[in-house]
Amino acid sequence: MPLAIFDLDGTLVDQAGAARTWTRGFAKAWSLDEQDAGDIAAALTQRRPKGEVFSLIIQRFGLPVTPDVVWSDYRAQMPGLVRCTDADRSALQDLRDAG
Repeated sequence: MPLAIFDLDGTLVDQAGAARTWTRGFAKAWSLDEQDAGDIAAALTQRRPKGEVFSLIIQRFGLPVTPDVVWSDYRAQMPGLVRCTDADRSALQDLRDAG
């Protein structure tokens, strides 16, 4: 049985770009400025538990919502925000075609 293993943490999809896109919407919704949005996006690209990141965001900005609600929103939106390059898509199709 053929097997291919991938590290999808930024390898085939631009997770950092998706996190920046999500952050822009989040910052706009909560009337946060560009510097705040940049800080949030940077925190989301760090290798640390996201629950911890969202707890700090809620605490820092004093938002009237729980970290779990924000994390749930982030997880729900991320699949639609990530993008795969044409070259990566082609390579995946080549793998599929090869079985």
